Amino acid sequence: MLGLCRDLGQTYLSYAFTKVSDYSQIEFNLRSNAPDSWKSWLSAQVAEQELKAVATHDAQMLGLSAVGIEFMDDYRQRGPLSPSFQDFLHRSAAIGWKSGLLVPLRTVRRMEYGGMTIAGDLSRSDFLDFTRESGWTFSVASLQAHLAYREFMFREEADSYDLSPRHLDFLRQSARGFEIKEIAHNWQRSQQYVTRVRREVCDRLGVTSKMAVMAKAAQLDILIDHDIRDLESVSGDWD
Repeated sequence: MLGLCRDLGQTYLSYAFTKVSDYSQIEFNLRSNAPDSWKSWLSAQVAEQELKAVATHDAQMLGLSAVGIEFMDDYRQRGPLSPSFQDFLHRSAAIGWKSGLLVPLRTVRRMEYGGMTIAGDLSRSDFLDFTRESGWTFSVASLQAHLAYREFMFREEADSYDLSPRHLDFLRQSARGFEIKEIAHNWQRSQQYVTRVRREVCDRLGVTSKMAVMAKAAQLDILIDHDIRDLESVSGDWD
C-alpha cells in the first residue's frame, strides 16, 4: 500500500481500526507513515466523544469522504465543527496533510470499523481531480488490505483464547448438531469428559449459552463455511 501511495503521488497512508466494546470504551489501532508525534496525538484524542463520532460516522454510512483542511468549508456547511476536529485539521495540515481520501471499511462484526486514508498537500480542486482519476484504484486496494488485516486479526484473536484441537473439534461437532452423548460416542470418551471440554470452551470464550458459544466461534472464523450453514438447525440448548 505504501508503494501504491507513492505511485499515486501522495505523501501519507494511514490505516485505523476501531473496536467499540461498549459506548464507554473504544480500542483504537493506527498504522501510518505520518510523524510519530501526530500519531500519538491522534491516538490520545480518539478517547474523546467528538472524534469518536467523526471516526465512526463515515464507516457506518460506508461513504467515501474527503479529510483535510482544504475541505473545511465543506465541513462547515454540514454543521458546527468541534474544537477537537478543528485541531485535527490544523495539526494534519502542519505535517503536509492538507487533503485526503478516507475509504471506510467494515468487518463482519458490529461495532468494528476500519478506515484507510491517503493524503498529501494537494489543493481542494487538485485533490478532487486525483479522486476522480485514482479513487477507485485506492478503494479496491484498501479493501484488499483490510481483508488481509482482518484475517490476521481474527486468527490472532482466536489464538489468544488458547483453544486446543480438542476444543476446536468440540465446537465443530456442536455446530453440526451433535449433542454431548453423540460427541462422546464419536470420541470414544465419557459424557463427563465431553462436558468438561464444553466447560473449558465456555470459560475460554467468556460465554455460557450454546448459541453464544457458536456465535463467538463463527466471529473468530473458527468454524468453516458448512459448519456455519448448519448452525441454522442447531438447538439453542446444551444437551
